Amino acid sequence: MITPTAGFIVYGVHKDGLRDPMGTPFIDDALVAKSKKALVDAGVAPVEHDVVVASKAEAKTALKKMKDDDRVDCVILLSGTWVWAAHMVAAIRDFAMTGKGVLIWTHPGSQGWRPVGGLVLHGALMEIGVDHKFVYGAADDPAEVAKIVSFCRAAHLKQLLNMSTIGAFGGRGMGQTCGAA
Repeated sequence: MITPTAGFIVYGVHKDGLRDPMGTPFIDDALVAKSKKALVDAGVAPVEHDVVVASKAEAKTALKKMKDDDRVDCVILLSGTWVWAAHMVAAIRDFAMTGKGVLIWTHPGSQGWRPVGGLVLHGALMEIGVDHKFVYGAADDPAEVAKIVSFCRAAHLKQLLNMSTIGAFGGRGMGQTCGAA
């Protein structure tokens, strides 16, 4: 069984206990926990970042942590609320240059404008040409979780095969290559 390791980063500007006018926290901690549990139950090992990312400095710190961790095959960016995409894209682009996968996961629902956070970031990454996957679906929807797991497994295999020699066809003996400058 392939067990991918995915960085798990929650992002959104309405954080640190900020509540809506009805008194409900903008970032739904139960939804975040349910999302992590769905990943673990499906065979993905999450590496969590313990700060909800909202600023450029926080994005840089979170994604550098995932970039430098050789266990991490990809990063899952979970939309907690809306976000200023400009604060996120440079750090995401830097992370993506490692060849590790980037996935944006947005749960349906209006609390904290989660879909806005996901769609804005998705659009920004498309605009600047950063390869990524966008998943709009709930943690209790097996089909949507399967999309995430499939992406994570593919990212794991890509990392596993990186710098590998599978076989050689033709070529020179003993690694000798003749040429002229």
